[in-house]
Amino acid sequence: MDDISPVANITGKKLKILRKRARLTQNAVVDMCGVSETTICYLERGLRKPHSSTLQRLLNLYAQRIHYWEEMAKALEWRATCPRNGP
Repeated sequence: MDDISPVANITGKKLKILRKRARLTQNAVVDMCGVSETTICYLERGLRKPHSSTLQRLLNLYAQRIHYWEEMAKALEWRATCPRNGP
């Protein structure tokens, strides 16, 4: 499997936090969004980037705006490409 990208890792952590704040189990999210349990598990662990339609369904479930996530992803991708200071 490919290395975990910073975007997938942060996205996964945020999705898990949102699910727990909504007091939902992974099985409940599966039933409500129509995605597989494996997909939810991989997303929350940061092992896979969400497809845009999957992300939109999850954000709708958690009442979040996709604009916030797009801006966060851009910032993380920019940060990952910046040269590091020092040795």
